[in-house]
Amino acid sequence: MAELQYIGARYVPKFFEGVNGSEWIANTQYEALTIVTRNGNSYTSKIPVPASIGAPENNPTYWVSTGLYNTQIEQYRQEVLNYRDDVDELDAKYDKLNFYADRKILIIGDSLSDTSLAEYQPNWVTYFKTRVEELGGTVVNHSLSGRSYSAVRGQNLVNSLDTVPDPTTYTDIIIFLGVNDWVSDATIQQISTASNIFEEWHNETNPSAHVHLITPCRCTTTWNPDFPLSYIRCALVNYGAKHYRWQIIDAYSEAPNMDAMRDSLRSLWTVDGLHFNAAYAPQFADYVFERVASKTSNFIPIGAEAISVDSAIANVNIQLYYYDDGDVRLYMELPEDYTPSSLTTVIGTLPLFARPYRTITHAFYYASGGVSKVAMLRIDPNGTLYMIPEALHAMRLGYINVKYTSSPVFGNVD
Repeated sequence: MAELQYIGARYVPKFFEGVNGSEWIANTQYEALTIVTRNGNSYTSKIPVPASIGAPENNPTYWVSTGLYNTQIEQYRQEVLNYRDDVDELDAKYDKLNFYADRKILIIGDSLSDTSLAEYQPNWVTYFKTRVEELGGTVVNHSLSGRSYSAVRGQNLVNSLDTVPDPTTYTDIIIFLGVNDWVSDATIQQISTASNIFEEWHNETNPSAHVHLITPCRCTTTWNPDFPLSYIRCALVNYGAKHYRWQIIDAYSEAPNMDAMRDSLRSLWTVDGLHFNAAYAPQFADYVFERVASKTSNFIPIGAEAISVDSAIANVNIQLYYYDDGDVRLYMELPEDYTPSSLTTVIGTLPLFARPYRTITHAFYYASGGVSKVAMLRIDPNGTLYMIPEALHAMRLGYINVKYTSSPVFGNVD
């Protein structure tokens, strides 16, 4: 059978085949309907192209752009990423919906979670309970006004365990305590003891239950101006959640609309600077709902919290700073005309959280009558802060190996 062959101008596009694939090559003759690529884009010749014709993008008489691959590929890539984000978001929503199905959650809290207090209703637990139950879960609220985490109060976490209903049946335990420990000046040792006892109960009673610790929200400092709430927050995290690998929900640093530095903002969301009002309760419920389902811990550094210390010496400014890592620093500024006593002088008394385990001393410079002098601070375990004048401490020490030359003066007191 005879083979037919078409003779004439080509009417089907053809990819150029050169040493670099279809990449355009200068000083080369191209037939019509030849597809070349250049700089990631493709061009098709409209008519035969002489070898003297330059780059396709500069010669529209001969070439037509048939694919801006750089732009198109980036567009396709972005569309794929957007679809992937949408899928991830749907997966996350599904995971949350699936997470709460058949969960049985116990909440142990104080007045912030106690739904029996009419003045603070509707409570965040009310909204949280509704959302969980809509998804097939169960919430049992075992909160009581006045309850503390540690044994600093009679009603506390440990003695609440005896009255937990059906303790072996829970999949999750949410602990939201700490404000009353702050108000009552609880110590790290008390927090640590409570954590140990709770974990023993947890292991013996229901070891498969997941524990979620919510740190106290920041609140108006007038509730206890001489004690940093961050001290309790760090104690709960370091001597409870981190030690036993409970989930940390750090409401102190990230609860929505509870900016620590703005009491005016906080007043919009609380009844009294502490308890949530009706506008904020659903916001906090949504926050806890999302964080519990995320299954991840968070602890966000927030710097230092400052506490003023009353000074027995006029015009002497004393500040204590409590840091996220548990570090306590004392800053003291003396007036320019300060004239020290010739005797050791009691300056003030440090609050319990800032007292050292042993007597410590720090030297520093100060100006007196235009003359630079050196004095010594001494802090005893009972919190008494002494100023030791230069003459006395020089006889005791003979030399000074630590000096602070700038004001305010600081030293680590723990």
